[in-house]
Amino acid sequence: MTITTRRPVTILAMAEFVHITVAQSARRIERSGIGARSHGWAGGRGVYCMPVLPSFTLTYQWVRELRRWHSGVLVGVHLRLPDDEPVTVGRYGAPPREAAAARAVAAVRELDDPARLRGVRAPRDHERRGTTDP
Repeated sequence: MTITTRRPVTILAMAEFVHITVAQSARRIERSGIGARSHGWAGGRGVYCMPVLPSFTLTYQWVRELRRWHSGVLVGVHLRLPDDEPVTVGRYGAPPREAAAARAVAAVRELDDPARLRGVRAPRDHERRGTTDP
């Protein structure tokens, strides 16, 4: 059996990340998106996030670290970036480097110890695109 279509189908690949923030920010983020408020390692502003990995523990490892500085409830905001979106990614003890979002996810998955990752920074605001249920 052969299936033909009249128009080409375009599949937009998106890298998925999670941004951890305080619960008080959740309503604002839901209304207007995530603002690029954090200052980067080498200057500039952006949104710190972590790639969503097959391991729940590795994906949300930063909650434990962030609890040291933020009392109260923390929430995870999932965001998708186009695969070719430029981000910076870095490990502790090494300068950050620029990479495409998909390459940053692949680099984190290839690490022997992703817990040593400093994080990924997406250098722009992220508008609210709607909510989806997992």
